[in-house]
Amino acid sequence: YDVDISHENHDYEAAIFTIWDSTQKCVQIKDGVLPNGLKAYNKNACWSQLAWRLSDVEYCRKIPDSKGRDACIEYLIDKTNKPELCDEVKTPLMFCKYRQAVLKLNADMCIDVIRVEYMSRCFKEISENTGEGVTMCDRERVKEKNYVELCRDSIVGKGPH
Repeated sequence: YDVDISHENHDYEAAIFTIWDSTQKCVQIKDGVLPNGLKAYNKNACWSQLAWRLSDVEYCRKIPDSKGRDACIEYLIDKTNKPELCDEVKTPLMFCKYRQAVLKLNADMCIDVIRVEYMSRCFKEISENTGEGVTMCDRERVKEKNYVELCRDSIVGKGPH
């Protein structure tokens, strides 16, 4: 399976994905253009889209930029329910950072999670695992970053999950 990533007029929202020969197209993209002149996603976005659409981490592994590769893998981990892929992420910022914080029971690490749904889950799970409850939201780093309300709402069940 491959997904066609070509589109016209930089209209990324309207890009039509079809199962076709996109692996070759991702390889051929140069400066956002395919050899036939059609506009295309940049290579990293092309591989990320293929990975997401096909739930296949192998496409993430083709991304040469480590930040792009890490982000691709982290987005895919939750979708594929394969947390062991965190071992491949060099600089965790989303799911893997949340997972590290929960495993270490370190609420201060939740602050560094860049997706709010993972940050919320982080606060909630650490609170449940330590029995601290909302008192953990009074930590200096949580206050300093203005996440006290999100922390409390997450623990009492009002935050995004």
